[in-house]
Amino acid sequence: MTDSQNIRLERIGAVTSDIGAEISAYDAANQLLFVVSGSTEVQVFDLSDPANPQPFAAAPVIDLTDLGAPIGGINSVAFKNGLLALALEAEIQTDPGAVAIVDINTIVNGTPIADAAKAFQAGALPDMVTFSPDGKMVLTANEGEPDDGINPEGSITIVDLSGGLADVTAANVTTANFQAFNGRESELRAAGVRIFPDIPAAIDFEPEYIAVAPNGQQAFVALQENNSVAVLNLATKTVENIVPLGLKDFSQPGNGIDASDRDGAINIVNQPVFGFYMPDGIAAYEVHGSTYYITANEGDDRGDADEAGTGDAIRIKDLGDVVSFGRNGLALDSKFDPSITEDENLGRLTISSVDGDTDGDGNIDQLISYSSRSFSIWDAHGNQVFDSGDQIAQITAAQAPELFNANNGDPEDFDTRSDNKGAEPEAVTIGEIAGRPYAFIGLERAGGGVLVYDVSQPTAPEFVQYARNDEDIAPEGLTFISAEDSPNGKPLLTVANEVSNTIAVYEIDVPQQPDATDTGSGSSRDPGVKQEEPTNPMGDGNGDSAAMSIYGRDYAETLMGSSGNEMIFGNGGMDELIGKAGDDKIYGGSQADRIMAGAGNDVIYANGGMDYINSGSGLDQIWLGGASDAIVVLETGDGYDKIMNYQAGSTRFKFANPGNLTYTDSAAGLQISQGNDLLAVVAHRTTGDFGTPSFV
Repeated sequence: MTDSQNIRLERIGAVTSDIGAEISAYDAANQLLFVVSGSTEVQVFDLSDPANPQPFAAAPVIDLTDLGAPIGGINSVAFKNGLLALALEAEIQTDPGAVAIVDINTIVNGTPIADAAKAFQAGALPDMVTFSPDGKMVLTANEGEPDDGINPEGSITIVDLSGGLADVTAANVTTANFQAFNGRESELRAAGVRIFPDIPAAIDFEPEYIAVAPNGQQAFVALQENNSVAVLNLATKTVENIVPLGLKDFSQPGNGIDASDRDGAINIVNQPVFGFYMPDGIAAYEVHGSTYYITANEGDDRGDADEAGTGDAIRIKDLGDVVSFGRNGLALDSKFDPSITEDENLGRLTISSVDGDTDGDGNIDQLISYSSRSFSIWDAHGNQVFDSGDQIAQITAAQAPELFNANNGDPEDFDTRSDNKGAEPEAVTIGEIAGRPYAFIGLERAGGGVLVYDVSQPTAPEFVQYARNDEDIAPEGLTFISAEDSPNGKPLLTVANEVSNTIAVYEIDVPQQPDATDTGSGSSRDPGVKQEEPTNPMGDGNGDSAAMSIYGRDYAETLMGSSGNEMIFGNGGMDELIGKAGDDKIYGGSQADRIMAGAGNDVIYANGGMDYINSGSGLDQIWLGGASDAIVVLETGDGYDKIMNYQAGSTRFKFANPGNLTYTDSAAGLQISQGNDLLAVVAHRTTGDFGTPSFV
């Protein structure tokens, strides 16, 4: 296990909003958090005590109606250099919106909003706002969604602040549109850009989110429904390229999908289905001088195809009901087995009815669903260097199985989003901690929460933690606060949750790494020493019970727990990790480790190398993750093991006596029994795909 995996998020505080919580921004100088949710008010929270956020006494709310201009709501907020930028939707959605820029210090000192802010016209439906890294530009993504028969152009508004807010006029505002791409629709479609029939590109393109490159030269603009990214030249303030993102192939190894909400189980398997990436959130960062951007691939459609109009979405089994765009039903190509239209197979999966006819005969040849159910990393030229495959599904299935693909964090809705877009990765932000970049990815569905990855190697990100809490449902906005800007000197992550209306504050624990002269004692996070840890770093994220943590060094050693509930973190070297009694969580390192969990209900996370794993007695969970050729010891007695990420031909089993073994399918997975004793349940496997087990 690398040092990066030792960072841990702990939910230390939260506040519930009376009017909603979607997007947030942080002012380090005043220790204030600004939150918007589509109303005409900005909520202001005092974050000076991150464990107890409170409404800011001097100005708990900033009411934008006091600007004097009619607005429909505030869709987004950003903060930089003492200025608060706000994306304002018009009262009529298809009319031009506005971007407001507020001098926050004057607001804090009691100045009315009308005297502290300036507002400038933007394009239709400004849905997101951000600053350039140097704070000299404000950019809004104007989505231009159609409504009531009107379909405005999408665009990006750019406000030049280089002369200071006081001197900004309408002459400093530029709106970059997509009119240069009109007439090139056939060319763009051939390249893979998704454009609806008979609609000009400038109208069809709908900017969703903006990430400005760290060098300030380019901005990457997610065109979600178009499955593309626009590249904006910030020197010329023009869109210079449209980059298609391609399709995810769910039939490939590592790209499994649970595509049915009627199969009654977690069933992550390969299917003859493709997926549009269709990112919502996008964030840019730099590694060794090269720019990359990360996309949270949520997916989105434009309405139902079984109604008149321009809708595209339809269940596979209902293709015959398609009437949008003047059509009279569609059919699958004859190459597909008719059984895929059954509910427990692919029948209920929502796909696009305007894509997938590859030979022009009017039938659907490719089943293309919305969302790749992943996050991806792309270089500055639009080449994909990484995709998380089915990791999001596997992680949420392992750590919050009762909420797998649930709607709005309700166990009664288990599996109900499998036929749509799965966990729906919605938001992404990047923060640097101890010199390493980390990506935080918010999940709108399933158990909600935030996935944490070390992205210092863009081609091989490393999973760190899944942090979630039952009180927080549907994260929409993530704000990273560096240790330098934090009120308590520790990195923080705030999570604005759209459904629960909660704003959660996570503190990020960064263990001190030993130097060559470290004796293994004395610091607050010394490897090899037990320390109180009041959170569950990779489990349910609730932080309900205290535990002890033991951190390994970067060489082979033995780390031993006791009778309590411990978290043991291996590091480098071939470690021996011993949990003894208690409900332990043991994290293997990057090399071949020997893991002995002992009694209790333990969770074991193997990371890499040829690990030897004996979970002992109790109801244990073994997540094999990146471990190759792992050996799992199965014993008769109390309890059984639940094994995640079993790899046929790689994972091996060891028994005291391998005789009298039986293999049985169940809703929870493949059951391995010896006589009447259940030894293990191998999740997401059946007798059909388990393969021939290997023994040692």
